[in-house]
Amino acid sequence: MPAGAPEIRKLRISGVLGLQAATVNNHLAHLSALFTWITAHAPDGLLRHGDPTKKVTALPLPTPQVRALAAASIAALSG
Repeated sequence: MPAGAPEIRKLRISGVLGLQAATVNNHLAHLSALFTWITAHAPDGLLRHGDPTKKVTALPLPTPQVRALAAASIAALSG
């Protein structure tokens, strides 16, 4: 697999399905929890190659925008 292929695959998945990076990461977290449980409780040999989600990294999230109330809004809220 060429260098950078996992990143391209991740971008393709999020782009084609129209999902935000946070949504993809949330789905990955749920799948990871499921496979962790299966690994702990399943009979030996069910997942011969182990947890497949351990090989996937989360997508980077954009930096959140800083939001603050204007002075007039704070004064209106405080009464």
